[in-house]
Amino acid sequence: MELNWGLAIAIYLYVAAMAGGAYVAAALCCIFGPKETRKATCYGYVYAIPLLIIGAIALIVDLGQPARFLNLLALFKFNSPMSSGAWALLFFGFFCILGTIFTLGEGKEGGFWGTLYRWIEALVPREAVAAIGALFAVFLMAYTGTLLNATSVPMWSETPLLSGLFLASGVSTGVALMLVLNRSITGLPQLYALEELDNVAIIMELALLALMILMLRREIGPDGHSLSHALVSGKLGTWFWIGAVIIGMILPLILNFISGLTGKQAGKAPSLISPILILIGGFILRVVIVYAGQAGLG
Repeated sequence: MELNWGLAIAIYLYVAAMAGGAYVAAALCCIFGPKETRKATCYGYVYAIPLLIIGAIALIVDLGQPARFLNLLALFKFNSPMSSGAWALLFFGFFCILGTIFTLGEGKEGGFWGTLYRWIEALVPREAVAAIGALFAVFLMAYTGTLLNATSVPMWSETPLLSGLFLASGVSTGVALMLVLNRSITGLPQLYALEELDNVAIIMELALLALMILMLRREIGPDGHSLSHALVSGKLGTWFWIGAVIIGMILPLILNFISGLTGKQAGKAPSLISPILILIGGFILRVVIVYAGQAGLG
């Protein structure tokens, strides 16, 4: 068995899920947050667009020809992860554009964004865009794990938890991106609310990752080792434990806990180091899972 999924697929899985996480965080802030800070927190819609473009480019690079990506859109096949994923990208991108118009046009009486804002607002409520787009965002984040599940690679296909893991990681990295880029335009209460959301996502991520490893340890792969062997041992294992788990999850949780205890009282913004570590760890997680799954395949 031979599979040649490499860095391009890892980048695609990473940025697509991060775009979904940024959108979900923005949708929650826009629906439930104070109106006076809504515009700043809704910038997650804006951030999602370049991430989707990067993801589409990475997918096209892996496919080898742009025409192959267009072929995925030519005929919708619900039972095809590649086809449903391509359509999810398309629909999700549409809601990102609508969200961007709401964000950039709010409060402007004229001009390009202000005019578009008035037209769109007359047709569809802001809350509907946030809620429906969030559904596509959740589907997209979970789909990045389903794409691996649907292959014949044992490490990917023998665990049903990849979709949940990539969903939690997508929320974590998307929120982390907002914590990095929104520091100068978002109020402290909203920044700390985002940090708390990140904590929940990381804890879910750690729990799902632990369960996945336990499940994979019980199964033997083609190389005679357990399916978790390539992931948790050797060079890839070093990257996994240090890069993905310690740097990307445990250290940010500790820093967020300290920030929550001392930062709020002192009126300081949450730690900038924590979201940067989350972004690094989230990428390493995708790379390690993509390469570990293919290790030992003949």
